[in-house]
Amino acid sequence: MSGIHVYSEIKPLKKVLLHRPGDEFLNLTPNTLERLLFDDIPYLKKAQEEHDVFAGALRAEGVEVVYLVDLAAEALDTHPKVREKFLKQFIKEGGVTSPIVFDLVFNYLNQFKDNRELYNEIFRTKKDLCLYEKYITNKIDCDEFRKEINKLLESLFSDENIKQNLLDEYNLEVKERIENGTFLPRITTTDNGKYPYQLNKSELIKIIENQGKYYPFLLNKLNDNKTYKIVKLLEFRIPYYVGPL
Repeated sequence: MSGIHVYSEIKPLKKVLLHRPGDEFLNLTPNTLERLLFDDIPYLKKAQEEHDVFAGALRAEGVEVVYLVDLAAEALDTHPKVREKFLKQFIKEGGVTSPIVFDLVFNYLNQFKDNRELYNEIFRTKKDLCLYEKYITNKIDCDEFRKEINKLLESLFSDENIKQNLLDEYNLEVKERIENGTFLPRITTTDNGKYPYQLNKSELIKIIENQGKYYPFLLNKLNDNKTYKIVKLLEFRIPYYVGPL
């Protein structure tokens, strides 16, 4: 009979599912300890040693120890359609809505032939910051970020198997913005001195155009018929000689 059939909490343990501590511990910070039910940030090497001793003690008592990564890999090995469905569901639940980003992430994850490597890539945190993390935490500047992104994308789109519609969308929506320096601009950097009103003006225009479908008065413009009245409020600056109000 297949399935899980546990009818006692006190009889000898026969089989147990474990997860060995890994680089996901590197995600722990003082600000997240309480939410994740930790008293302190564990020392990864020591946690792994203690886990191995615990698993060894179970085996010594005749308990079969199985690991989550192995079971997950075995489940994905059952059929290619299972793996494909899992990846698409994972990306969808990650909040990816852009078709081009969705396909890029799917193609990247799908390149892992070993499902154990795939599991670790998805659920284990790497010690080194990824390129985007370095960028948003000001470890690298905008020019370096865009240079590396362009290099990665050019390498990816050189693949002959890439879908043509994906390539067209990349050339239309992304490539030009990388080249002219407007791709993923950042607010928390002095580089944005070249953007008037930081990113607020461009974001406000997008909001006006989207919400104007439901609230037409938002689309009212000045006499020049080019500038939205609400945008003019953002641009207005009180002269320094006016003094305190």
